[in-house]
Amino acid sequence: MKRRMVAGLDKDLGEDLPKCALKKDLLNLADLITKNTRRFFLKMKMDQKFLTEEPGSWNDQPGCVVAESWYKESKPQMTLQSVG
Repeated sequence: MKRRMVAGLDKDLGEDLPKCALKKDLLNLADLITKNTRRFFLKMKMDQKFLTEEPGSWNDQPGCVVAESWYKESKPQMTLQSVG
């Protein structure tokens, strides 16, 4: 799945961006990764070098560790069940 996510960084969905939050059949996380994700990394000044490494080594890469900790600290404390 991580390889599909990296490939998605070059994908431009435009108007076809999935509205998965309202669908019962949610998409795979990799389906939501687009060029906008890369723009987000740039805007947040996150190191993207880990994306060029083998996904199995990402947990050892400083850029991945920082991105993951940022995500865990900033995501809303809401579950899909509470949205439903």
